[in-house]
Amino acid sequence: YLVKHSASPENIIKGGNWNDYYYTQGCAFDQQMVYENFSKTLELHSLLNYPDDDLIKFIKKVINHLDPVLIGLDQQIKEYREQKHYADIGEEHHRHISHLVGLYPGSIINDNHPDWMKAAINTLNYRGDKSTGWALMHRLCCWSRMHQARRAYDIITSLIKNNLYLNLFYKHPPFQIDGNFGYVAGISEMLVSTHNGFLELLPCLPKAWKNGYFKGLLAKGAFVVNADYQNQHITRAVITAKADNTLKLKLTQPMKVYLNQQFIGKKSPSIICLTLKKNDKIIMEKI
Repeated sequence: YLVKHSASPENIIKGGNWNDYYYTQGCAFDQQMVYENFSKTLELHSLLNYPDDDLIKFIKKVINHLDPVLIGLDQQIKEYREQKHYADIGEEHHRHISHLVGLYPGSIINDNHPDWMKAAINTLNYRGDKSTGWALMHRLCCWSRMHQARRAYDIITSLIKNNLYLNLFYKHPPFQIDGNFGYVAGISEMLVSTHNGFLELLPCLPKAWKNGYFKGLLAKGAFVVNADYQNQHITRAVITAKADNTLKLKLTQPMKVYLNQQFIGKKSPSIICLTLKKNDKIIMEKI
């Protein structure tokens, strides 16, 4: 099942002029967008416990036939279905990375598919980090999501040197707010991750950020996270539930864990599940 009249946004035929798009069927961008939306629709449908209607029946029929991620001969994520080697269609170093929408802001390219993650790294390396505007920040978010701390930090360093005005507005003549917002999104992704189905702290922390803290980051599931860290390890963290929900939390170091000031145990590195009510607080302290 392929999206018809499909093109990878703004990427043009090699040597072509503006708007010389390569039109085809089932570009990665479109297939991944449809897959993401169908997956979320099924997830919501399951939570609401509604009976299947015609739309849900159709989604269940086609979702496993969308092929949202295909890997090419260069171990890259194909931008176009008929692509064999990287960039045998389209511009080699095009600023957009539309075929990685399933990595960020989507979440179907994740650690549950290590072959897809490896292919996404290859794709970003082939594309290169040289870009402008929000497209550079898309790269930051992708490197952050793949826990590639050095690459993410290199982009941040380049951004501060080359892409900011003195008032901290993002250069993309004359100005592009997407760059500022994307920067915040990328930093947040380096400090708190949820796309693998659990909450993880400091998943992509550069060596240069050895000590620090953050406050008020909102994580998927309506959790607010504050944390302090030293020598790249959490010393204390507080996670507040803003709604009734189950917190699935990945611990990467031994921690003492409290629920609303009540000690509930010492936890080894693992994934733990905690059922929380609105305003409950999980407090973690380094052992």
